[in-house]
Amino acid sequence: MAVELKPVCINNWYECTQLTVKPEQFNIFPALVVYWIAESKYVDGQG
Repeated sequence: MAVELKPVCINNWYECTQLTVKPEQFNIFPALVVYWIAESKYVDGQG
């Protein structure tokens, strides 16, 4: 299976929110992917 990474944009953001992790990954990524998308766009990591 090939994986292709693309920037999140207005044309694909909703599809990105539909991504999920496997049950055994919930302890690493417990928040929904929409949280991570928002953080990537609005948190600059300098705080």
